[in-house]
Amino acid sequence: MFWVILPYGLKYVTNDSIFSERLYKLNSDIPGFLHHVAALPRTSPISVGGIQSLATLLNERYNLSGQVDDLEQSSLHYTEALFLPHHGVRLWPNIAQNFFATTRLLLFRAAHTRQPEDVKRPVIYLRYHHGQSPEAFNISPDMVKEKLVYALAVQAGLELGDVMQDIEEMADLVLEFLSSNIRTISTDTITSFAEVVKL
Repeated sequence: MFWVILPYGLKYVTNDSIFSERLYKLNSDIPGFLHHVAALPRTSPISVGGIQSLATLLNERYNLSGQVDDLEQSSLHYTEALFLPHHGVRLWPNIAQNFFATTRLLLFRAAHTRQPEDVKRPVIYLRYHHGQSPEAFNISPDMVKEKLVYALAVQAGLELGDVMQDIEEMADLVLEFLSSNIRTISTDTITSFAEVVKL
């Protein structure tokens, strides 16, 4: 048995067989979704849901396997869903949720590539989300704060922009977490903040 830290800051106990079964299922399902989505006209109400589902599956497979191509493809599909007509189907993510999902994937990519341009964009987008009352769009404000702390830590660690201002902003966000009843802040976020403060 081992711990898996998921991007949402939740820990799950799992074992190799459950892990590989889910990966096997994703490997089986994704080609079918690709074929299904490619066959749909882009104006179809089902098209947006199919593309979002495909993006979600690719994101999940990236979390399990670490294949960067899945991260890139998931990000592209979430971005594509932003520009398709939405038909108000409540079961599917809204435009703001797709934008947030795209931002999270850009942050994963930034943490992987450590390229300045890859890091700056998620910081800008997460600051925007943080200032927009994300709960109004069914997005957890706590998750936005947590991802913003992590993004600022990556940015400060690479010494991009005003490092002291980034550290002060992270400290304010961490204090908000500590003064609330939030229990889902990930160890990755706290570790990232601590590492930057040590510099």
